[in-house]
Amino acid sequence: MTLSRYLDIREMARAVGASSVIEQVMEQQRAEREQFLRPLASTAADDLYRMLGGAAAVESIIEQERLKRDHAFDSYRQLVGQSAFDLQTNHALGSLASAVEAARLGGAFELPDLLEQYRVTDMSLAAQLADAHRLSWWEDGCAEVLNAHSALSTMFDRIDVLGRDAWSAIDSVLSDPWLELHTVRQARELLGISGLLRAPRFRILTRKEKRRHIRVLIKDNAMPAPVRKAQGLVHRNEKVLRTLIAQCMEAAYGEDWAKERLPLCGCKKLLGRPLEGDESVLDHADYKHYELIMCHDEHFEAVFAVAYEDVDALRQMIGRLGQLRARSHHGRTFTAEDYRELATLWRAMEAGFESLVDDVVIEP
Repeated sequence: MTLSRYLDIREMARAVGASSVIEQVMEQQRAEREQFLRPLASTAADDLYRMLGGAAAVESIIEQERLKRDHAFDSYRQLVGQSAFDLQTNHALGSLASAVEAARLGGAFELPDLLEQYRVTDMSLAAQLADAHRLSWWEDGCAEVLNAHSALSTMFDRIDVLGRDAWSAIDSVLSDPWLELHTVRQARELLGISGLLRAPRFRILTRKEKRRHIRVLIKDNAMPAPVRKAQGLVHRNEKVLRTLIAQCMEAAYGEDWAKERLPLCGCKKLLGRPLEGDESVLDHADYKHYELIMCHDEHFEAVFAVAYEDVDALRQMIGRLGQLRARSHHGRTFTAEDYRELATLWRAMEAGFESLVDDVVIEP
């Protein structure tokens, strides 16, 4: 991937039509000279002499025209030189871009998956390689390193926060050794061409900007409708579930059921929780405790089998309710489909609630 050092500018000019541009400039200069000489041919010399104000004025005008002519020729030469330079550059970059594309398709310019979205275009990399070829120490083996660091530079231009993916991309690039680089100067020159050798962009946020940022975060994370409905549904049904568990266990095992039965089903830690106001021991329970209490062999046979036929199905239903409750109450992703599943499971639990209520009550 070496740039051609000898390019025939005249042939390239003819190939892309640059000669027509040069001819247009020459024709414009000829027309300007004729426009200036036309009054001299149509007016008598003595009349023109008197009109212009004497020899000094005529010499001044001639000098001004000479300067204009020289300036025109300088502009012409600059245009010709610039055209030749542009032709040479475009021809070289076009050839180099084609070589870059072939190398990339051939797997020579591979990038980590995290950096693929920041890959520079073939023409941009070709321009960077053209600058790199001017370095006395440059070797084609450094091209892959330049490609990776150029992609890293593009990533820094497009992101505002260095997240986990960005750090992984940085680590993947920096972990490759620069075997072709032997001095700090060479490293600085390569980093400069890739765009990484630059001062960091940062500024200190004001308190007003921080407050605005927090307000935007709060607005963007407002409670979705499925979460709002799920929290109301869970609150109502969980309170009912606790009440029915306490009533049924008390009816089966007496007022001290908690002290006697919770240690047997693995819920002894609930007894050590401090209670406030009218709280009960089950106010500190979670879905795992509901499962242990209701699906305990003795408890299920004596109390809850009347409402639910299969203890394994009950265990799975309570476990899934706990998972959905965690998703809706702890700021995790909770969709409308999750809400429909949650509502279906609670309806199944409610169907069993009816059998847990006594058939007969004593009226006062």
